[in-house]
Amino acid sequence: GTFGGTLAVGDTAAIRFDRGTHTFSAGALITGNGNFYVYGSATTVTLTDGYSLKQLQIQNGTLNAGGAMTVETFSQVNGTYASSENLTVSDTYGFAGGTAAHSGSGTTIIGSEATATFSSGNFYLRGDRDLVNNGTMNQSGGANIRSLGGSNSEITNSGGATWSLATNNNTTFVYNDSSSTVTFTNNGDLTKTSSGRVYFGTSSGTATLVNNGNLDISSGFMYIQGAAGATFSNASTLTIQCSATQKGIEGNGDPLNFGGTLVLVSTITPPTGQAIRVIDYDVHSGTFSTITPPQGLTVQTVVYDNTVNNGHLDVTF
Repeated sequence: GTFGGTLAVGDTAAIRFDRGTHTFSAGALITGNGNFYVYGSATTVTLTDGYSLKQLQIQNGTLNAGGAMTVETFSQVNGTYASSENLTVSDTYGFAGGTAAHSGSGTTIIGSEATATFSSGNFYLRGDRDLVNNGTMNQSGGANIRSLGGSNSEITNSGGATWSLATNNNTTFVYNDSSSTVTFTNNGDLTKTSSGRVYFGTSSGTATLVNNGNLDISSGFMYIQGAAGATFSNASTLTIQCSATQKGIEGNGDPLNFGGTLVLVSTITPPTGQAIRVIDYDVHSGTFSTITPPQGLTVQTVVYDNTVNNGHLDVTF
């Protein structure tokens, strides 16, 4: 149906769209603090204007937003949010369990006071949709974020924002299909808190990791792959774990461009007088301006091996 008047959703109430096509025409009003709920898989809801909503939930189906949206509490399991305008979540953003997409040339924004929790499932960016975290992002379990279908998407962790990776072992936290590109730029704090390996990118895609802030991989390690590789700017800090058996970063087929400060930490005392391999790469450029050793140790030698497809950074204490 078509709505042209005022839809009032009470504080403890919900308006749920189970099936069919529903359009809110220009000038229609949505008031109240209740839940606006797109539920059915065969449901399409189109908002001609933008709105400020207390609660928005997408279980299935499609929500088309014609204007900029601000949502206090947003949750999504499956379905698609489509818009060429921005969506700003101001308090709580939850994604879990299914396959969800945000499409269109606008940006999905996690506000500076908001907390997003992505705990499982596939979150797709389509149609050049971008994602910006200005607050707190907690990505855990098997949750991944993927650019798909020819999309050229940018993901930004802003200065002052935090992004926590507590993903399962061997989870790819950001990547793209072969027809798409994705750039993840960290200007804030990106911290891996789980053990084991996390992947960035895929061998067939064009994924770029840019660290201008603090990237902490002192728990487990990161495997970076894809044609574009990673850049660690001169203003950045990279913290990785080192031991006789553990490398902090492994690169595969991609250039790693070094700069800034490398901080090495260890839960055990690395052997002195023995070269410890801290990073593997196929191709690299640049060097870290400062390498800080684990507490109580002194850096003796640093070697950037340039063997093509088998290069590595070794540090001796």
